[in-house]
Amino acid sequence: MARMFTNSIFYVHEKSNMAQLNDSIPIAQPKVQADPPEVFQQNMNELATDLVKKAKEIDVLIELLPGIKNSEEDQVKKGNGKNKAQIFA
Repeated sequence: MARMFTNSIFYVHEKSNMAQLNDSIPIAQPKVQADPPEVFQQNMNELATDLVKKAKEIDVLIELLPGIKNSEEDQVKKGNGKNKAQIFA
């Protein structure tokens, strides 16, 4: 997920267009590699959706972990039981 996040930031940095902050100071040189606004917005939405999906997948995996209230022995037994159930299913 960290790699997805850094790749998203890189995309925004590289493909965003220059924005004029002050009317008295024009943009001297626009970015050549900037995506058109429609493409940029579509890609931004896709990147955001992918990050949210990955975060939800991680949340589901975390919820499947045994709780801290269980001893290590209980966790091993629970894990072994699930493995056996999957093997013999």
